[in-house]
This record gives sequence, structure tokens and C-alpha cells, in this order.
Amino acid sequence: MQRMEAKGISIPYYTFQNQLMSLVRSHAQKHSIEDFIALWAGQSAGKSARGTSHQIITGLIGMIV
Repeated sequence: MQRMEAKGISIPYYTFQNQLMSLVRSHAQKHSIEDFIALWAGQSAGKSARGTSHQIITGLIGMIV
């Protein structure tokens, strides 16, 4: 977010992004294109981590064991 703001690019609010994407989702659904789904990271996007599926699942299991 800070890098985007530093470049003078404003990020529209979720509700507006969702409205824009509704046309894409509708088209994808009509044409059975399963790759177009809405994935929203939400407020905790900054807490995300990169890793393989195995690394992420192993880490999650380690948190509860």
C-alpha cells in the first residue's frame, strides 16, 4: 500500500472494486471460466507469508499442536 501511495496511485475502496469485478465474474460464470473468482485478502493481508503449501500447512499445524 505504501509503495502504491508513494507513486500517487490510489486504491479504490472494496465496495467499488467489488462492483467493477462483478462484470468479470458474471462473464466468467456465463462462459464456465473457473479461474475468475473473487479473492480478497482483507485487513490481515500484511500478516500473510510466502511458502509452499506444505510449509504453510505444517506451520499452521505447528501453531495448534
